[in-house]
Amino acid sequence: MAFGVPIRSSSVRFPAICPFCEARKTTRWIRRRHSRLTGYYLFYFTYSTAKLQFPICTVCRSKALSLLWAGIAMVVTAALIPGEWKLAVEAPFFVLAGLALLAYRVWWLSKVIPIVLGNGDFLIVTRSLDYARQLATANDATFEPFMPATLT
Repeated sequence: MAFGVPIRSSSVRFPAICPFCEARKTTRWIRRRHSRLTGYYLFYFTYSTAKLQFPICTVCRSKALSLLWAGIAMVVTAALIPGEWKLAVEAPFFVLAGLALLAYRVWWLSKVIPIVLGNGDFLIVTRSLDYARQLATANDATFEPFMPATLT
């Protein structure tokens, strides 16, 4: 279950713990981005993009970077396998393993998701009840169970 914390301000105050492991103090920042379609015309679309920097501990930041580089390395390695071995077991294994690492990284980083509501307001969605409570307390907000259908 996910929990949403609506923040009615363009500045967000985060708790002093890492939102990903909830065990260590934060020492670094990781940039997260959310884009939303604001209009569409005959030949182009317009988007609204919000970029937030989330606090992250050193261990979780190195985990995020390691998953990214390992996934990319495995996919690139599959492309570099000599031609006669392309259909062998190695190439598809490397591609699938690399894509699995990248998919796991996306899922893991989605523990905290910023959603733009407009006019500088955000909805920060987290899978952790404790972190939602701490985030709501830090921003004088409330938290509630998040259902995607409530955004429409």
